[in-house]
Amino acid sequence: MTTAVTLQVTSFHDGPWGGGVLLGLGTDGGRETLRARIPGRVLPRRPVPGELWRVTGSLGAYPVRDPRTGSVEEVEHIDAAWAAPAMPRGAAIRRWIARNPAIPGVGEGYAERLWEAFGGRLYDLIRTRDVEALAEVLDRPKAAAIV
Repeated sequence: MTTAVTLQVTSFHDGPWGGGVLLGLGTDGGRETLRARIPGRVLPRRPVPGELWRVTGSLGAYPVRDPRTGSVEEVEHIDAAWAAPAMPRGAAIRRWIARNPAIPGVGEGYAERLWEAFGGRLYDLIRTRDVEALAEVLDRPKAAAIV
């Protein structure tokens, strides 16, 4: 059976097969860690903590070692047939902007200012790469880094 989830990335662990294992929290408000095994042929780029990713695939159980106790247990993973970053929404876009290493110099404060200035329009400004609008709040280099 195929399942599809959107999750907020907490970490990504490179695998020996060219892809890796993505760990994240579901966007439904649950606190359970979700795991997705993503092969290199499916992974468009390395996930960044804080991003939202959409993953589709079948479920399988794989052994996972608990680093605290050393015990190993079978844990459900999604064997990804498809995976891609998703556009963040609400507070998630602020976290994505503030924590994305590709956007240097823009932290929580600037991310909050952008949200206050543009609200829901912020998604469209980023998607359409509107540097000029973002530069009304940030300096031009920071605005360009976001888009």
